[in-house]
Amino acid sequence: MGTRIPQVRMLVFNGEDIGMGFNSDTGLAVGTALDFDASTNPVSQEGHATAEIVTTHEAVMESLGVPSTLYPCLEGCGEEMQPMRSRAFRRWLLAVMAATFAMFAGAVSPASADQGDKQGWSLGSDPRKRVFLRFVPAKDGPRVLVLGCLRDVDSFIVLSEQDIGIEPGQDATLTLANGAARFVVEGKFEQDGAGVGRPGFASENDADGKALQQIRPKLIPVLEGKGPIVLSVGSTSRELPVAGLAKPLSGFKSVCFGQR
Repeated sequence: MGTRIPQVRMLVFNGEDIGMGFNSDTGLAVGTALDFDASTNPVSQEGHATAEIVTTHEAVMESLGVPSTLYPCLEGCGEEMQPMRSRAFRRWLLAVMAATFAMFAGAVSPASADQGDKQGWSLGSDPRKRVFLRFVPAKDGPRVLVLGCLRDVDSFIVLSEQDIGIEPGQDATLTLANGAARFVVEGKFEQDGAGVGRPGFASENDADGKALQQIRPKLIPVLEGKGPIVLSVGSTSRELPVAGLAKPLSGFKSVCFGQR
């Protein structure tokens, strides 16, 4: 059986250079150090960091910049407030994650156009049983309408990136109309809730399988009508063409209203 090697060993510096190996049995540096030419134009960098000790949940959330009205309360909160604050916090967290991803992916800025969005209707999805039906009036333009179905967390969202002329935080109603068919949803106008850094309408509702079956007969006739679809938020209205909607709508229905 070999000699037991202490987990912590005190070694005397003996002129070792970067790049040399180390023999753990003898405690000696071996090999040849790296050989490189010194730069004639030195470039240096400087970094700064801070550390803050927090001891409560509230302090953690505040240090992250989360308003106290958004994060889910752990205690002392009425049952009627818990779902509302949880949804608001989840939407804030998704916006932060989207902003972070956009900046690392090379987007111009969080307030810039949605890079990569094609003009017209499109569908986005991921393996977590989440699907998003979007309409963009021009390439890389604002997402005038986003219908999101998040089956993994039982949530249905409706977003509309546009300035509807009301103050942030105020209640608003979004209506989709196509002939006699109507789909109406209540939400709020948020300064950066609809898109990353963009003002617009935002609504999020708990939607399990039963709730989705109540949404379907109201929403699908609007999306399957001959068009155009009239989108109204507050006092503003605009028409959305139905051309190019059939294929992404088929994928949206399959995930959102199909079997989990």
